[in-house]
Amino acid sequence: MKNKLLFIGIFIILIFPLFVSADDYEVQTLIPINTHATVRTDKFIYNDFYYTYFADGQDGVISFSSITNNTVSKTAVSINILLFNEEQKNIGFVTYCSDKDYSSNNSGFKLYGKQSEPFSINVVNKYFVDGFQASDVRYISVYDENKYCHIGGYDNYKGLTIDQIINGTVSKKNKINFSLFELFSSFKNFALFSLIIKIIAVVFFLYILGNLLNKLHERMYVKKTILSFVPIINLFISMKMAFGKIVSTIYFILCILACILFYFKFTFLLYTVIILFIISAIVNLFKFYSKKYDLFIIEPSIKTVGLESNTAFYNNNSDKKEKKSFFKKKKKNNDDLLSNHYINNDSSSLDGQNTILDLSYDDKTVDSSLQDTENSNDMFNVSAGEISDINSISSLDNSSNNNDSDSDLSKFFH
Repeated sequence: MKNKLLFIGIFIILIFPLFVSADDYEVQTLIPINTHATVRTDKFIYNDFYYTYFADGQDGVISFSSITNNTVSKTAVSINILLFNEEQKNIGFVTYCSDKDYSSNNSGFKLYGKQSEPFSINVVNKYFVDGFQASDVRYISVYDENKYCHIGGYDNYKGLTIDQIINGTVSKKNKINFSLFELFSSFKNFALFSLIIKIIAVVFFLYILGNLLNKLHERMYVKKTILSFVPIINLFISMKMAFGKIVSTIYFILCILACILFYFKFTFLLYTVIILFIISAIVNLFKFYSKKYDLFIIEPSIKTVGLESNTAFYNNNSDKKEKKSFFKKKKKNNDDLLSNHYINNDSSSLDGQNTILDLSYDDKTVDSSLQDTENSNDMFNVSAGEISDINSISSLDNSSNNNDSDSDLSKFFH
């Protein structure tokens, strides 16, 4: 008989949990501790959970008979639970995510789609407002499913009731901290923060790349281009400066084909395009510092083109200068002819005077005024009646310089 009673007792103890029914609660509803509750959200079903604390009163635990993942994808377990004292005022906030639970065996735990697993959350000291502990909790409430898996802000609702929290009231002391917390948490969980960092990095990279391409373009082609800062187009410019226009045109066509193939999930050509761009960037960087701008160019080199253009420019200027100097030379020759004409006239008049002077005397004395003129001016030889050597030399010089032009311009002086 005793054995039968013992067997029945053991059987009742084993099946006793099956007779415990959990009441369904909505989110943001007070649940007394030691009450078995079930709460459903879009992402999870929190089945048959309750709150208890350990004998020391410092820490507590929330035990779930199971948590079900309502989604079809693998996801970490997450939940936000508010803690209240006997006055129904908030004394803590459990913001939990298994991906960030580094202090327990649940670290990194995830549920597959539609999977259900038993679970428990340790309610430790960090979740409480200063001065409170696990033994002070009398009510709990599921705030939400912590969809974005953020943690922190444990004293955001310090001293508030569930109604105040539902109405959007935030603890005044931590209002600013709460906003910052929500902001950075949203960034992190929405991947906005990482997205912003990536955008800043890409913009910075494009700016640096555009500046380098622009400076190299100015050195090679004597002008800058705003297209150096335009994505995809700057790839074409980089390739043009590295290997020439023909190669860059082929590369641009490959870029278009790579984008089309990438749409159809073929990425091999895209990787090839990226590798070629990296090579062109390295070549351009070498050119920038070595100043060997025609290196690897399969077309006429930059130096040759520049030399030809400079030569043409020099020749044009030389032609202009030559034409200008030609007219100046003609003008100068005209002036020389005029001066020579007057000199000849003067010398002829002097010759006329010489014929008047009578120099056939035996006395070699010459009039003192004429002697002074000969000594001071030395323009002609009185005794011979000829023009002096100076005028002869100038006449010879003018005749040699104007050998071609005298025939054309002499008619203006006769």
